[in-house]
Amino acid sequence: LYTIRDIDIVTATIGGKITVPTLDYKNEEITEKEIDIPPETDYGTEFRIKHRGVSYLRGKGRGDQYVKVNILIPKNINKEQKELLTKFRELQNPEK
Repeated sequence: LYTIRDIDIVTATIGGKITVPTLDYKNEEITEKEIDIPPETDYGTEFRIKHRGVSYLRGKGRGDQYVKVNILIPKNINKEQKELLTKFRELQNPEK
């Protein structure tokens, strides 16, 4: 089972937590699972949630759920945000 989640650039850069919808077969409902996003997460990184996927066709048990992250680039940033991003770029490349 694959899920795609959008995360903001700050969470991708410094880490954080996100919630992901998962299947709960015991109660036959969709629940949410919180997963940790480590610092410096790249676009397209996949995380595995064990035993939260679809049931196996033959036998007992369930597969895993994979969560692939997309990193959202902010649109329509305000002046203060633009200044902070410019300062961030300057701190990354002090010789320029």
